[in-house]
Amino acid sequence: MLCTELFLPGPVVRSQHSTCCQLCGLMLVVCAAAMLVYVTDTKRRDATEFNERLVKDRHTTARNLRNYYLKCLTKLLDADFDQYV
Repeated sequence: MLCTELFLPGPVVRSQHSTCCQLCGLMLVVCAAAMLVYVTDTKRRDATEFNERLVKDRHTTARNLRNYYLKCLTKLLDADFDQYV
């Protein structure tokens, strides 16, 4: 299907066809620009979500390690205390 068949009903004169092709080209440029903006925004949003998740996982890991070390220290102190009592 020619681009003129989409926009201009009836017989098409050569000048109308070139105008229509210019419109189609312009629309393709606009669509490409919109797609580029969409891809850039999506990439930025995904990077932000990834970094937030990474920070959350690091905090969770640090909290779990602190709890583990505290339990180990408590056991060591209890065992050491029992030896001297």
